[in-house]
Amino acid sequence: MNKLPLKALATVMCVFSGSVLAESSVIECNDCTAMQKVNAVAGYENGVVFVADFVNYKLNKFVISDDKKIKQAQLTASEVQQVNQQFDYRKTTLIAAK
Repeated sequence: MNKLPLKALATVMCVFSGSVLAESSVIECNDCTAMQKVNAVAGYENGVVFVADFVNYKLNKFVISDDKKIKQAQLTASEVQQVNQQFDYRKTTLIAAK
């Protein structure tokens, strides 16, 4: 009886955490410089774009504002986990780039 609220909370967290990547894009830019990553993101509309670098095992997050300004943002642990799950078939684990 005590486990019911915990299961309900876990279910709600899964539903909300799944929407993080649904509203964003993930692109690959292997062994790219910082400027190459920004240029790759520049073609996207406003929102969040994740840049995966599988050569260096790094993941970056960029936020594009309505006026097309690109800003690098800090990744959350759940975002890193979700991107890693999306690319699970690659058998690599990305970490948040600093």
